[in-house]
Amino acid sequence: QRERDMAAPSRAALLALLGLLATASSFAPRAPTSHRGPLPLAAVSRRVAAAGVAAAAAAAVAAPLGALAVASPPVGGDFDDPNHPKCKRTVTLGEAGKAVIDGADEDGKPWQIQAVVKGATIFADFSVKGGPKDLEGKISSDGSSITWPDGNSWTKKASK
Repeated sequence: QRERDMAAPSRAALLALLGLLATASSFAPRAPTSHRGPLPLAAVSRRVAAAGVAAAAAAAVAAPLGALAVASPPVGGDFDDPNHPKCKRTVTLGEAGKAVIDGADEDGKPWQIQAVVKGATIFADFSVKGGPKDLEGKISSDGSSITWPDGNSWTKKASK
């Protein structure tokens, strides 16, 4: 998910860089068509300078674009719920911050909760289980736990 979040600003920065380079190259001096051999050093230096200015401008544009993306902690995976020991709790991340929580309680009956991850917060619709529609969970900075308003904290299981 984090890689996907960071890819959008990278694509925008790449497009900005290409546009600036194309614009900068149109201002670069051209060698006369009758000229044969290597370009004069002064012409090459201006081109290199123009490309450098374009790259610097693209970097200046890319930095604010990167700030627009709110990175979410890596919350996907299997969790332990101390209120329901040995019961399934799996968070699966989808596109555009959407998530699904699959689980089961002591009766073994499976359920599925729709959720949305925004930054370090997950909003889960527990109404299918008779709970609140927009329960707000706080995701730890490393994605290793989700703490719910009632104080219950799901902890991520170690990867197998």
